[in-house]
Amino acid sequence: MDQLDKDILNLLRDNARLSNAEISRRVGRAPSVIFERLRRLEGSVIRRYYADIDPKAVDRSTLGFLLVRARAGEDIEALGQRLAASPEVLEAHYVAGEDGFLLKVSSRDCDDLLRVVQSVLGDHEGVREVRTLVALRSFKQCAPLPLDGVAVEDCAAVAAESS
Repeated sequence: MDQLDKDILNLLRDNARLSNAEISRRVGRAPSVIFERLRRLEGSVIRRYYADIDPKAVDRSTLGFLLVRARAGEDIEALGQRLAASPEVLEAHYVAGEDGFLLKVSSRDCDDLLRVVQSVLGDHEGVREVRTLVALRSFKQCAPLPLDGVAVEDCAAVAAESS
C-alpha cells in the first residue's frame, strides 16, 4: 500500500459517499487511476461501506456490554459465531482474561437489554455466566480505523451531539 492508497482510504474513511471524480480532484490524479485503485482496495482492504446511524433516531439508544463466560470445554469458535449472530450484537470479541467474550449490544431500553441478556443465557447452553455493563453516556462512538495517525474529521464526540 503506497501513499496514494492511504490518501484514498483516509478520504473514504471520513466520507464513504465521495465520488470517484471528487477523490480524483482531491488527490490530484486522473479518475481512471482512482477507479483502478478503488477496485483493488475494495478487493483487498475495504471490507464494506455503511451508514453511521444515530441510535436515538431508530430507538436503539441503550448501549450495553456483555461479558460472557463460556462453559468449560465449549467450542469457542462455534459459540462465538452463535453469539455474534444476534441482531442486537454490534460487536463480538473473544478476549483474554476471566471472561471469554465481550459483546457490544444495542437495545431500546434497559428492559430490552434484559431481554437480550436472557436470550444470550437461554439460547446458548454453552454460556456459563453473563455480566452486564450499561453505558450511561458515550463520548466517542465511531468505527473508522485511524491510518498513520490521521484523525477522523467527521467522527465528532457523541457527548457533544447528545447533550
